[in-house]
Amino acid sequence: MEGIRGNRRRLKIINEKLDWVYVQMFSVPGPVYDRVGSPSTVHENKLCALLDREDELHAQIRAINEEEALLHRFMGKLTDKELQVFKKIYFRCLTQQDTAFELCISQQCVSQYLANIEKKWETQK
Repeated sequence: MEGIRGNRRRLKIINEKLDWVYVQMFSVPGPVYDRVGSPSTVHENKLCALLDREDELHAQIRAINEEEALLHRFMGKLTDKELQVFKKIYFRCLTQQDTAFELCISQQCVSQYLANIEKKWETQK
């Protein structure tokens, strides 16, 4: 859950890196044809490195989107109370006591909801 909680921030950072890769692609020097064959025409092929970096960033974006889809499928299987407990504990980082106080239920109920959530998560995987 800790990894999924920070996905929006990570996705923003990855998109910024991807934009920077696109900007750098426009500054890649082309071949110089008037000096073909001379030793000074050997350039590092920066375009290949940028394309590889673009593929890596797209793979990271796909992984984040898959995690988000898994989370939404899992949250669809929870009851309303379980969903409230899940969001308060895993996303707002509240304790069981604070969650019980906000939902006006006992800590034992919160503990039982958490046990049900964990069982459903294990069957989800």
